[in-house]
Amino acid sequence: MLAGAIADFLVAQEMDWAAPLASGLGYLAFDLLNLCATDPPALPAIDAARIAGYFNPVNSQGAVQLREDMTALVGHYLWFNYCECVTGPQPPAPAPTPQPPGYQTDNPQVGAPTGTPCGSENDLGTAGSFDASGTFVDDSPNIWAFPTSMKWIKYSTNLGAATPAGAYPVAWQFDWKASQAGPVLGSTFYTQQSHDAVFRATVNTATIPPGAVYPVIKAYSPAIANTSQQVAVAITPFCTEAPPQLVTPCCPPDPTLENLISQVLRLEYQILSMFSPGKLPFVDSTVHASLSGTGAVSISPAAAAVRVDIVSRPTPWPDNPGTPDFLFSIGFITPFAVGTPLRGSRLVYDHQTFQYPSYTDQIGYTLPGGVMINLVELVTAPPGA
Repeated sequence: MLAGAIADFLVAQEMDWAAPLASGLGYLAFDLLNLCATDPPALPAIDAARIAGYFNPVNSQGAVQLREDMTALVGHYLWFNYCECVTGPQPPAPAPTPQPPGYQTDNPQVGAPTGTPCGSENDLGTAGSFDASGTFVDDSPNIWAFPTSMKWIKYSTNLGAATPAGAYPVAWQFDWKASQAGPVLGSTFYTQQSHDAVFRATVNTATIPPGAVYPVIKAYSPAIANTSQQVAVAITPFCTEAPPQLVTPCCPPDPTLENLISQVLRLEYQILSMFSPGKLPFVDSTVHASLSGTGAVSISPAAAAVRVDIVSRPTPWPDNPGTPDFLFSIGFITPFAVGTPLRGSRLVYDHQTFQYPSYTDQIGYTLPGGVMINLVELVTAPPGA
């Protein structure tokens, strides 16, 4: 599971508070066969101090603790999604783990302006069209009327009640200008993790670049690409009284940094989706010959896939004739990374090819009696070969 999938899974389990932590993981690997062979992993003990320790530069174990805790947390809820008891009743799905006291995520509710607004609340309410990338942009000159002395804002965002829950998280961005045709002076970022049943129930604050009075409103969610959704934004200006509590604590978790990381990850996924590498054939490389029973072999970092050639098997062997013949219960192939099993696959064909993550360094095999295979490493042929 990559970081985006981890965040989406946690949001689906109604644990929005944990979703930003996925940006520090990169990926998590689970082997469902091993996961489902035992009881669900115990829930980790996570409090605000523990979360702060994940990102504390003086805590040399922070990254390890983050991976251990998130593996246990995600694994616990994965178990109830994918595993079932062979004997005895199936335990009920657990309730979502509540947000630890003292831990603040998006909308930390610090810095609400204490002064008097220097202008009326400006509202955007429209049926917004999200393009093929999942982006909505509003650049309407007749909506916003802010004083040039504006220094801070409080704001709320929301999508309509009919928007599917899977649309969240939604990344909001306000690009601030002095006029519609002017350059962007600065931007406000906010990641909304879930729908507000009552608009303005969540109020955020931000500092505005000097002279900025015109925002270009953007919202991004790939899950609602090519759809029309009700978009609501409310902004109130403040001019003369600086809210001293607007200063954010220096220590993590830092919601602004988490929002920026989320933006970068989304942009990275969007860029990667635009690339379609040329298709190159595989060629045979190292052959691990005459394998039987159970075991594992190390493979080269250059191997892009492996092919399993069945050398011998007892006859007759149960199969389902076809193109090719489907062989029943003839073996199992499992990739490993640094001694950890990844998701394996059944061997069901002769000359079957398996592709695994690039960080795979071993291939395990489990074969019934009388079955012998050659495991062939495949490498990508050089261009023009």
